[in-house]
Amino acid sequence: DFAAGDVDGDSDVDLAVAYPATAGVNVFDAAITATGRFTVTGVTGFAADFLPGDDMDVGDVDGDGRDEVVIGHYDDYSVDVWDRQPGGWTLSATFDGHFTSNDALAIGDVLPDSIHPGQEIVIGGDKTHTIEVFMLTADGWQFFRETGFDVDYTVDDELAIGDVLGGDGGLQEVVIAGDVKHAVDIFRWQNDTFAHVGSFDSSYELFGFMTVGDFDAAAGDGSPDEIITGNADCACFHVYDWDQYTGLWVMWSMMDGYSGEDIWLVDSAAAAADLDGDGRSELLALHTLSGGELEIFEKPEAGSWFSYVASMQDVNYLISWLQRAYPVSEVQWTTAKVLFPGVDTPSSDEVNALLLDLQAKDGSNAYYYGMVTDKGGFMRGAADDIPATVASGPTGSAMFGWDLDGNYGDWYGGHELGHALGRSHVASACGGEGGPDPAYPYPNGLIGGPTSAPTRFLGFDAGDASLGVATGTYPGDQSYDFMSYCINQWSSDYTYKGILNALPTPAPSLVAQTASRTQAEPMLHLVASIVPDRNRARIFSMEVVTQTKPSSLPESSPVILRLTDADNHTLALYPLRPRVSTEPEPNRAPTLLLSEAVPFPADVAVVRMEYEGREVISRTVSAHPPAVRLLAPEDGRHLDDRILVRWSGEDADGDPLSYALQYSPDDGQSWRTVLLNWPEQEYELDLRELPGSDQARLRVIANDGIWNASDERVSLSVPFKPPVAAIMAPWPGTMLAAGQNVLLRGRAFDWDQPALPDNAFAWTSSRDGALGVGPELLVSRLSAGAHEITLTVTDAQGLSGRASLNLYVGIPVHRLYLPGILRQ
Repeated sequence: DFAAGDVDGDSDVDLAVAYPATAGVNVFDAAITATGRFTVTGVTGFAADFLPGDDMDVGDVDGDGRDEVVIGHYDDYSVDVWDRQPGGWTLSATFDGHFTSNDALAIGDVLPDSIHPGQEIVIGGDKTHTIEVFMLTADGWQFFRETGFDVDYTVDDELAIGDVLGGDGGLQEVVIAGDVKHAVDIFRWQNDTFAHVGSFDSSYELFGFMTVGDFDAAAGDGSPDEIITGNADCACFHVYDWDQYTGLWVMWSMMDGYSGEDIWLVDSAAAAADLDGDGRSELLALHTLSGGELEIFEKPEAGSWFSYVASMQDVNYLISWLQRAYPVSEVQWTTAKVLFPGVDTPSSDEVNALLLDLQAKDGSNAYYYGMVTDKGGFMRGAADDIPATVASGPTGSAMFGWDLDGNYGDWYGGHELGHALGRSHVASACGGEGGPDPAYPYPNGLIGGPTSAPTRFLGFDAGDASLGVATGTYPGDQSYDFMSYCINQWSSDYTYKGILNALPTPAPSLVAQTASRTQAEPMLHLVASIVPDRNRARIFSMEVVTQTKPSSLPESSPVILRLTDADNHTLALYPLRPRVSTEPEPNRAPTLLLSEAVPFPADVAVVRMEYEGREVISRTVSAHPPAVRLLAPEDGRHLDDRILVRWSGEDADGDPLSYALQYSPDDGQSWRTVLLNWPEQEYELDLRELPGSDQARLRVIANDGIWNASDERVSLSVPFKPPVAAIMAPWPGTMLAAGQNVLLRGRAFDWDQPALPDNAFAWTSSRDGALGVGPELLVSRLSAGAHEITLTVTDAQGLSGRASLNLYVGIPVHRLYLPGILRQ
């Protein structure tokens, strides 16, 4: 189950997710950034005894300004009220709520203040066909009236509360969507009873959903909230609004099949919340059968519904998978969002070319991996060679028949990065792998062997509780190496050792240093591609630079770069090393990628590229370089979270200009490219996704196709950011025996300090105090009772991020024994 509210009183939205498989509830601090990125900044949890058939909602039922998590239990008819306190989650109340199997629970202000101020708990009864209202009084929780109000509520109906009619001082209505007749019925308190005040046909049906929220935030529309219904058959939802002038319910928006992605699936759950603080509710769809993928939709002030992409969550899945499956104790990483030119889904060759350009501009020796959402279509991944320094792949929620964690970008990224680390494909029973490793020791791509003992090896996944990935094993005779194309993927010991041996020592640095040269010799840096069987070439980037070292070129190559003067005399000839894509199109020759820096002599008039003795593309060198001036921000300015960067550019030759924008957190010692191939002369930069600094710089680079010009702003101040912490183990609500050891595992990301030391991680218990430091900590002899375990990660700036969960030590498990029945 799934609900949204503000459980800690910080005015931000928290998402409560109940897990029947573990009987627990996790609560996530969530938001949407100004750039449309969905973020989760922390998670807490508690053992709620939540079982299939129970229901949950979030609301301020005690009037303390914070929402509570309320759960109805069908097994004992009770309703539990959970409250978030500074020391952790507490069960503040339990009462008999007449809750039975297939009932539903919702929270809202359905009674006038003269009867009860504040919010009430409303239960729709399948057995009684009524709605029942419970309210908190000075004497505790009370059932309002002796009997419920008959509304014909039945199994598989949906219940919600909202102010859908307006004109009643904010009093909310009870909304019921019916499975049998597909109708939505609205009930309002009037004349001392709940009266039926409206009805309309809807798209609601079995396995559908219904939720209420202010999705359009239209001033003066007379009905603040809208009703959304949907179903799994059409994978769509409809929005209904009350027209106060006609007295009719009007369907004003429909969303179906967002770029081929199902919007509503069987067993999905829905909620409404204003995640980005713009006054409009977003529709939150949690797809449980997809491993917990969350899709978020918003209706803007004008135009169609659109979906946010939870890109940071994609990154979190990839980083977590690499830590669990690769031979590494940690992954140091940083991320940037790069806008790809064009509207169609790019190919991996195009993305890898962009990454090569980005890597060269950054001057970095780190690995670059591009993640492309599949919302606009599926992009087949690839590394640009074996080995390589760049690779790319798709990400999304498809399960491929076996992946149940809700994100396939993790193992897909592991596969492509495996190529970058020198691993070839592994031939499997599934087939299709090109250029497989002939030395792979196990049959059919399995991770176990040899053939005489296929179960000799067993894959082990430590799991990640923060992402809902359970600890698991991969039988050697049923699981396949992740360098194959088969299902049930994990790492074999062969691939594991191969990657371990290929890891560079020392590790690449995330902080790129500007190359220093005694003489500023002009170098031509080129990123291009050739499709041999189509006799086609493309230049992605060409620029003359000075702070770049020359590439190490082969003695001979089918690809030649020829630099000629105005009389077509050859001034320089360079054989280039082609990079061969690891995942070529079926029945096509693989694309060749090129990224080289070569000396650029004076008087070059034309740059020509040849393949097997034939010119395939050329570019004329313009006579004059462009000019660019950075207009805003000004030097020495303190910058906020977002800043509009403006510049002016011109070219005396009339060449079209493209722009790159770079950021330096260390006064120009290193640069990070945040924008490539931008045609406009302004860009709104989100500084929340960049390291903080007291001596930051911005640099804009104009390129006319070969010549560059740049301008900088210096002494800028950018806010520092706290780390984002996550607890990977144990699971929230874990029950431990007295004296039992428990391994605490955490991870964190910090924009300002990607490489956090071990002593940045501090573990504490609400019962036992300080436990120790380090990303991993083995703890024994926790005292008996309930513990809120908190991981606090503190960076060099003294800023901290926290994550916490509850576990229980030495608490006996109560069992229910049924009486025996003897047949005679």
